[in-house]
Amino acid sequence: MTNPVALETSASLPGFTEAGPSDAPAPGASLAPQVAPEATLIAQTYPLPVVKEAYSAKGWYLTIGAGAQTPSDQTVNSNGTLVSPFFTPLLFNFGNNNSTKLDLGGGFSGDVGVGYDFGALRAELTYGYSRASLNAVGATNPIGFGAFGIVPFTNNVSGIINKNDVLASLYYDIETNSRWTPYIGGGIGYTNLSTPSFSLNGFPTSSVNKGLFGWQAKVGVSYAMSYNSDVYLEGVYQGAGGYSSDNVTFDAFNSFGGKIGFRYRFGARPVAAAPAPTPEPEPIMQPAPMPMPQPEPAPAPIRGLW
Repeated sequence: MTNPVALETSASLPGFTEAGPSDAPAPGASLAPQVAPEATLIAQTYPLPVVKEAYSAKGWYLTIGAGAQTPSDQTVNSNGTLVSPFFTPLLFNFGNNNSTKLDLGGGFSGDVGVGYDFGALRAELTYGYSRASLNAVGATNPIGFGAFGIVPFTNNVSGIINKNDVLASLYYDIETNSRWTPYIGGGIGYTNLSTPSFSLNGFPTSSVNKGLFGWQAKVGVSYAMSYNSDVYLEGVYQGAGGYSSDNVTFDAFNSFGGKIGFRYRFGARPVAAAPAPTPEPEPIMQPAPMPMPQPEPAPAPIRGLW
């Protein structure tokens, strides 16, 4: 006898069918979920970005340097009243250029200033002072014949040459991703040159104090001792324009030298930002469970039939 409750239950539930022999999986078939080919993900690797460590602060800094410089001999030209009386008595002097040469000696050189570091470029405004000595005065051309000519100098002159500069300079720092940073640069500005008075065979010249156009070129290397301080070593070439005084014309004043120095930087080391907190995942709303249909109670037996 067939149970009417079972028949009613299976017939009243949509989507619920009894499994037959044809619904069974084929032998050897995989039960793993099948993934569409277009849904397959391919893992790719990308190179990590190169992170450069900051060894020196950018922005404003102070600089100070000290060293020595040696000026080139300076040529002086006159209208004849200065040089001719001194050199004419010397035999075989065939030079008629009426010029002489100042033999200059080296001395102290230093500067102090303020700068701003933009990154690869730096800008500076500096005040510099250098000192040279006047040792002797002589002819620009040899006196005599060919290889037997001599350049006479007189040692009865002496004095101090003071040079003051205010220069604006621009530098290029060569990035090495290390504490060592080579650089090159140059600048222009104002130079005040003060020369002593001297005499040649009784003909005096006046002391000179002139404001001139000045320039400089530098090449050097710096070492970052800390984030806010570094030291440097540099070679310096400086020059100032020519000038005239008392019918005497002085050629450009040039010098070569070197400095060691120190920079103090005001920039603060950047603080790494704290990572943002990971937000809590939002709860996923689950669908309400579908109520399962309950079987109807069996009908009560009919009494009185037996």
